[in-house]
Amino acid sequence: MINNKFKPKNSEEERDLLRIHWWNLPAGTCLYLNYFPKEINKRGRYVTVKKLLKVLGREKSIDRLIKKVRTSFREGREINVEFPINLNNLDYVKLYALMSSEGSFKTEFKIHVPETIFHSIFKETLANIISKDITKYIKKYERNNAIVSRAPSIARYLVPIPDKIPNLILKNKEYAKEYLKIAFEAEGSPILKGNKRYIKLSRNCNISEFKDLINIPKEERVYIGKVKEKYPDFVKKIAKFPPYLLLGESLMLKTFFDIDNIIKLEAIRLNKTEFRRGKLSARWVLYIYADNINRFIEKIGFISKRKSEICKRMMKISARRQQFFVLNLITNIQKDSCFTRKELFKVMKKYGYKSPQAYLWRYEKKGLIKRIGKGHYKIIYQPT
Repeated sequence: MINNKFKPKNSEEERDLLRIHWWNLPAGTCLYLNYFPKEINKRGRYVTVKKLLKVLGREKSIDRLIKKVRTSFREGREINVEFPINLNNLDYVKLYALMSSEGSFKTEFKIHVPETIFHSIFKETLANIISKDITKYIKKYERNNAIVSRAPSIARYLVPIPDKIPNLILKNKEYAKEYLKIAFEAEGSPILKGNKRYIKLSRNCNISEFKDLINIPKEERVYIGKVKEKYPDFVKKIAKFPPYLLLGESLMLKTFFDIDNIIKLEAIRLNKTEFRRGKLSARWVLYIYADNINRFIEKIGFISKRKSEICKRMMKISARRQQFFVLNLITNIQKDSCFTRKELFKVMKKYGYKSPQAYLWRYEKKGLIKRIGKGHYKIIYQPT
């Protein structure tokens, strides 16, 4: 059974995510105040977060007195900020989706991707959430055939990126749509091979706690079928812990857009370093099939021209029928749970089926239907 305790709790921590106050910054951060409270001995233009907390505690009235922040007395970069910072908006949703997919935010705040659209989102959302002042300090350069956009590291405190999708996104259809559009553009792909089509979204998660239970080659992706042959108990353990992000994404697709999807454990990898994915990581994939593909394209879609073009071609291909679709046709023509082969073949041909007989043989073998006479059958299993 999959561990589904991935939703952020409706706690004080979750509520605080909607607004960032001055005390959420590191203790050494310097704050420029319009005027100093009488309890504070003024020495220069700045006072540290540590000193304010010591003297006044978490005093909300200080929020409106702050004009600028500075990472330290020696740091020359000053950033205009208005506290409290409101995160209940589309700009935060876009930036959260981008950073949780492509960003580094544990010790710095940057993205390293070739797509220019992501760098535009990075810059614009930071400017709207914090202030246009911060864009002056975003460094942009090339590395390993991709572009790096790096903001001052203080941004990771002003715009926190939690591991679990916040409730403000999970419970809002407009936010969910914006999040999914960027997440699928960053980590998802529309796949079209002949008449075979599907959409997938891949995520990796850290499973280093289980690394002593398995012995695999380093820096080589090992698919789960092969792992299961040798380490079945290991696979059972890690199969209970899909990525929190993927669980949240699956939930939003189904809840808001009626898009059925499947999450599968695809592979594991023993990494060279523990950075980002951990020493041992598992790759999970969310798949969208059949008619759900059309719903995804119509209700969410992709951003880039290349992926959008693939989706246009996908829409021209008839969707693969859902599992047991023919059994649903049978229930529509049955009388007292019985039906005739002749009537079924007539209905199936209207839907373009070329080999109706194969379905009768297959369903009878699975125990879903039973032959009770020449050309006559009885339904054993009723689809839900």
